[in-house]
Amino acid sequence: MRDINNKYVTYLNVIVMIYVVVASLYSVLRHYMYLSSGYDLGIFMQSLWTTAERMGLLFNTGEWQDIGTYSHFGVHNSPVLLILVPIYKVLPYAETLLIIQPIALGFGAVMLFKFARFVLDDRKAFYIAVMYIVNPFIHGINRFDFHPVSLAVPFIFLIPYYYEKKEHAKLFLVSLVILSVKEDAGLILISLGLMFILRRHKFTDLLRIKNWKHIVKNDPYSALLALMGFLWILFSLLVIIPHYNGGEYPYLSDGKLKRYGSRIYISNVIVYFTVAILSTGFLSILNVNTFLASLPLWFELLPSTKPEMLILGYQYPYMLIPMLFILSVYNLKDVKSFRLNIGFSTNNREKRYNFEITLKKIVAMTIVVTLIFSPMFHVVDVSPYVRGKSFYELGALYREWGPYFNVLDNIVMQLSETDCIVTTQNMVFPHLANRVHTYYIVTPFESVYVPNGSVVLVVRSLPDYNITMEYFHNYTALHNVSYTLLDANAIMLSCYNKTGDNYTKFINCIDNKVETVIHQCSGDMR
Repeated sequence: MRDINNKYVTYLNVIVMIYVVVASLYSVLRHYMYLSSGYDLGIFMQSLWTTAERMGLLFNTGEWQDIGTYSHFGVHNSPVLLILVPIYKVLPYAETLLIIQPIALGFGAVMLFKFARFVLDDRKAFYIAVMYIVNPFIHGINRFDFHPVSLAVPFIFLIPYYYEKKEHAKLFLVSLVILSVKEDAGLILISLGLMFILRRHKFTDLLRIKNWKHIVKNDPYSALLALMGFLWILFSLLVIIPHYNGGEYPYLSDGKLKRYGSRIYISNVIVYFTVAILSTGFLSILNVNTFLASLPLWFELLPSTKPEMLILGYQYPYMLIPMLFILSVYNLKDVKSFRLNIGFSTNNREKRYNFEITLKKIVAMTIVVTLIFSPMFHVVDVSPYVRGKSFYELGALYREWGPYFNVLDNIVMQLSETDCIVTTQNMVFPHLANRVHTYYIVTPFESVYVPNGSVVLVVRSLPDYNITMEYFHNYTALHNVSYTLLDANAIMLSCYNKTGDNYTKFINCIDNKVETVIHQCSGDMR
């Protein structure tokens, strides 16, 4: 009954529902405008579809093209995907995944509130939850297609909640759920275990091995949590992933997936770190000792030579941002008030001013940060530090180009319902992912593949067209391959020149041209 009459619970539920609706619309709109990509939405769609149709265990053609693995487990250890298979079997659509993700991220605010109100009070917990829901990094996770790591976010906030309540069985059950999203999820358990220890000890105490026995004895559950995370990483990298790809962890070996150079993007590092701290209102760094527990998460991101890991608009900070909010909650508990006492002298008279920083002011600051750096809502251009079109930009573009994308959908749908082998661009792939014989002309990791007898579908209007065709024409095996090129834009232009503004005749013309390609493909297959 406490929650029914609690205004903060009501306010938060409304805000979360609004976020889920807006974020879902944003993600689905991106997909309808062909701005989603095979890497990574197409990977997960095809992996779930092939598993649901009993055509493999999380098989997808992209990772097969890149490293020859017949399972997504050969690249990432994400058993949580198996839980999504029955859902995708019933609802085999991109929209299914693109709506599940914002629901999970929105539910993260509820779980953060649940933890924060246990440590603080309802008012402070509400403000912290609002700061989370407007956080630009959370918007960035939502922006880029679908990733199973987003499902871990609400459960991360349950770790400190069950720890504080001393419900250790639930603590470790939730830990297993978190680990199931990816091999690197062990890092958040390591960081949280360290944080619990550092709330009782100084960081320098950990540097003396002789202190470890005493620390573990006093807080065995924190140590066990960190050990659990460490063992999961080892188990994933040394056992599961090599078992499915017949080699090593592809992002650490000299294989194709480690294609990045040695350059570290210093300006991106500075902006990324600064925005992360600003987006939590500086609350996460008030206690330097416990902030050091987040170092494993920072070290995964900041030294990276992969530029996307240092740009707002991707899934990579799915552990870091929840960790910073957990630190913020504890720091808010320990700090009673924020007062700045400023004094200066004029004409031999000293004046002093007291300025109190309130949670409302901190929330206001984080909203300003969001308006600048959110991939979904930014009002200024801050590239290359933020990736993605804002909701307003997407809406304006769709109003202008919606009919074009509808025609493109019609072409893609005709192909999707055939048995033809189709190879296409990365940005078209998700629209043809629910079939086993859809391939990439070239993957983001530069694997070119044009199967014999395939239909090569290209769309000139998409951003990846030029680079795709460059690899296509340089494909050394192309002269030995029989294929049919289906240029969607050329077909549209040809039919428009023939039919003019008669929309019905225009669509019929396109259908006939695509049917001709399909018949040719079917003949080749026979």
